Amino acid sequence: MAEPLVVCLLVFVLVSCAAWGADGPPPIHVWHFDEPAGDALLDAGDDFVDLQLLGGAQRVAGRFGGAVQTGEGGYVGGRRDRPQGEGIGRMASGAVELWVQPLEEIGGSQFGFIGFGNRFGENNDRALLGIFPGAAAGEPVRFGFGICPGQWSGAGAEVRPSVGEWHHLVANWGRLGIQVYLDGQVIADEDIRLDLPDHAAIFLGASSWGRTVQAIIDEVRIYADPLPADVVAAHFADPAYVATPAAPASRMVRYGAAEGASLNAADFAFEASFTGGIQEAIDALPRRGGEVYVPPGTWLIRRSIWVPSNVTLRGAGASTVLIRPAEVMTTLTALAEAGATEVQAEDPSGFEVGADASFYTDKMHGWYSTTAHVVAIEGNTVTLSRGLSKPLDPAENAAMVNYFPMVTAEHERNLTVRDLCIDGGMGRPNRGVMDFTWAAIHLYDCNDLRIEGCWVRNWHCDGISVQAGRGATIADNMVENCRGHGLHPGTGLADSVWSGNISRDNTGDGLFFCMRVRHSVISNNVLASNDGSGIGHVGGGGDKYNVVSSNTCVGNGRWGIQVFDGTDNVITGNLCLNNSRLHPGQYPGICVVKSTDTVISGNRCLDDQETKTQGAGITEGEESDFNLFTGNSCRGNLGAGLTISGAHSQESGNLQ
Repeated sequence: MAEPLVVCLLVFVLVSCAAWGADGPPPIHVWHFDEPAGDALLDAGDDFVDLQLLGGAQRVAGRFGGAVQTGEGGYVGGRRDRPQGEGIGRMASGAVELWVQPLEEIGGSQFGFIGFGNRFGENNDRALLGIFPGAAAGEPVRFGFGICPGQWSGAGAEVRPSVGEWHHLVANWGRLGIQVYLDGQVIADEDIRLDLPDHAAIFLGASSWGRTVQAIIDEVRIYADPLPADVVAAHFADPAYVATPAAPASRMVRYGAAEGASLNAADFAFEASFTGGIQEAIDALPRRGGEVYVPPGTWLIRRSIWVPSNVTLRGAGASTVLIRPAEVMTTLTALAEAGATEVQAEDPSGFEVGADASFYTDKMHGWYSTTAHVVAIEGNTVTLSRGLSKPLDPAENAAMVNYFPMVTAEHERNLTVRDLCIDGGMGRPNRGVMDFTWAAIHLYDCNDLRIEGCWVRNWHCDGISVQAGRGATIADNMVENCRGHGLHPGTGLADSVWSGNISRDNTGDGLFFCMRVRHSVISNNVLASNDGSGIGHVGGGGDKYNVVSSNTCVGNGRWGIQVFDGTDNVITGNLCLNNSRLHPGQYPGICVVKSTDTVISGNRCLDDQETKTQGAGITEGEESDFNLFTGNSCRGNLGAGLTISGAHSQESGNLQ
């Protein structure tokens, strides 16, 4: 299988180079540093990201006119007034190119002649052309180009730019691995295929850890494709390339609507598309982002729609319906190791080449399951677009199923999903295998996102899952009859707001706190008739400093609100009515278990049914203490209104 792939890659490179011409791919960002004065450094590329002199960095004479000098606290960073942020976003492939004259010996401290990461002094770099750490603790630092999606990996070299001389540096990353060039020659080449991760800032002559390096930097360029070796050599030998594009005289000409930034998915629809043309429309947007409108109609989606940074995916409300194919599932017949791209399936005939499938066992769910495109099916052998996250063992009932998240994103920012109806086609009761990573809308490690006005129904997993990241707003959505939780914040999500949603008739909880959810507000939601709790697991796994307020939890199978194994949360002003429906008398309106320093105030927990089911109003027990119960109304339940067990917990002004 390897030889055809190599041929395809070589053909792709040759065709791409022919399309580019002798000058190679066009740059998407170019900084000449030729402005006569001021601290603004204008991007001459079409997708501009202006930079700024910061911390005492200076304009100086350079290799080609003006340049910038960094060091002694001075560096170059993204402009603070850039609305899209100070970075350039995630890039699956590309190149960086610059000229540099080091003014001091390059030591062993982490820095980048060009770097991408958190803002200066906020720690954690994501990619560096300079000095980057080894992959494991104790490994030496290296000079070259390193990427850190979670741990460092890259191409390093023994040779380094010498002090006081001009040097030409290039680093490629992407589908052909990582290459580093110094003065036209390859000095490091590794078959490491990583994306440039999303990041908060771009910087020159520094690192996000707050170190600067003394150097003069000129003619910095970023490309969306790797630079071929002959182009690198030509740029080192002949400086004529720096004349194009010309430096902008001002930024005023850049204002106004970007061409192609608003697209209609119907214009990209064709029968063979696995997303009905929606992904093709998203991919056709300019790199700065825009909006894709999905008009009324029924859209068959056979693999995940990926939404990048600064993009809005918008439908027409309930009339824009995204559906998935009928369920197909088969068991696996042979052990497949982690990283394998081939599996043996009992009957893969119902699966489609190019569509998504997911792989799991009885013991391997969550982050350990794998979702990938089916690349090929030959007999019982299924080839995948990516390696397995974990081993698949038939002894643990390993299987594949055509499940996937309908709309997804990873490591993105400033994205919006709104006014879509997603229908998974599952009947009632909605039971079977499920995994939250297959949620209808599943967003991971994204910042400043919005999910608004969507209707998710009949899905085979959670309805809306937002894991990690910060600044999410999930508002005014309807989620019903999902085979998991309706709404699912988790995995370190911070600073989020979940408001005005209706989550009902789901197999799990109406809203489920997963772990390490911080500084989030859950308010004004209706959580009704779910088999689990209205709101479950508040506190579990390190949830802290969250506010759960003014929600209506009615007719759920278990608790109205479950506060479990956590600390420092606020539960206030909620209505918990007629819960414990599937287990009459067993569950109270609000339970507080293994929790401390929690405020439970102003809640109303009652049962007004002719045959009551809610076991009690509010109960505290099992290692809970130092909690405060005030102003709660807990009358009319099967059992006690309010029960407190903590030696240091306090209650006042409660009705029962």
